[in-house]
Amino acid sequence: MSEAPAAGDVIVYPYRWLEEARAERSPDGAKHRPCCVVVSVTDSRGETTILLTPISSKAPRAGQAALPVPESNAAMRA
Repeated sequence: MSEAPAAGDVIVYPYRWLEEARAERSPDGAKHRPCCVVVSVTDSRGETTILLTPISSKAPRAGQAALPVPESNAAMRA
């Protein structure tokens, strides 16, 4: 069994943007994107649930919340 991802880890995941979900496009995500693990919780049965946030090279649109990825960490993206 592999170790569960921890908060702060960067993994590759077929993340689906909200507009893709609303348009019912790309049910499995249009492409694999680097994502940061925000929270990782393992329950008493050993099942792990993680909360991800995507990492993008595009600037956020008006009204979108975003956190900058330091340039020193940008090369670490998956």
